[in-house]
Amino acid sequence: MRADYHRSSPPYLMKNHYLAITVSSLALAASAFAGERMVPSKNPVAPEPIYYGTGFYAGLQAGINAYQDFGGTRRFQLGGNDVAVEPREKVGFVGGLKLGYVFGTNTVRPAIELDAFYNGVDADLDVRVNGHDTNVNAEGKLHTGGFLANFIVRFGVDRFQPYIGGGLGGYYAEAQDVEVTTRRHHFEGSGGSNSGFAWQLIGGADYYFTQKTSVFAEYKFLNYEDAGFNENRIGQHIAVLGVRWHF
Repeated sequence: MRADYHRSSPPYLMKNHYLAITVSSLALAASAFAGERMVPSKNPVAPEPIYYGTGFYAGLQAGINAYQDFGGTRRFQLGGNDVAVEPREKVGFVGGLKLGYVFGTNTVRPAIELDAFYNGVDADLDVRVNGHDTNVNAEGKLHTGGFLANFIVRFGVDRFQPYIGGGLGGYYAEAQDVEVTTRRHHFEGSGGSNSGFAWQLIGGADYYFTQKTSVFAEYKFLNYEDAGFNENRIGQHIAVLGVRWHF
């Protein structure tokens, strides 16, 4: 019966039958060469989160000592006269480095830091008697070094990270080029040196260009104990700009 069917089938049916077999064979061969078909995963792997400003860092800072409180005007009686010694504030230079470590990757991060910097300013004293100028003036250059351990809290995980904190440590101060001028005389001296306890309050912010590099602006209220006129403190308002590198 099968042989009869083939003998009696029209030629075009035979051609279609062979064509179907050929197409099927080509499809099977293509599948074999292509390998297994890739099926998209229903659970794609999430990318690693990006954290800015973590771990160890080093930084450079430079700015100005914008205002100094040398303890205010001192008044006393001398020979029945009211004598006032008045310090004048001037702008000085501040520059130094930072070494620190930022803990964790949370939104609120604690950090510790060594803050070491040179802090120089010109000191100037005017003397008044009974409210009048006396043409008596004393001036000199005050060179100091501050070395403080800062405890800081940083906020944010993105490029912009503000922070606040405070520090404890010490200072070394040296007066140079001291000059005293009166109506008739001019005196010059080498001044002296002093050291003592220092503390500061800090506020600032970083902007990270990369995960490891930022620029920052920082304000410090810096206090030197027993360093001002008549052994009072010197309170200073300092503003710096800097660069921070994490590694």
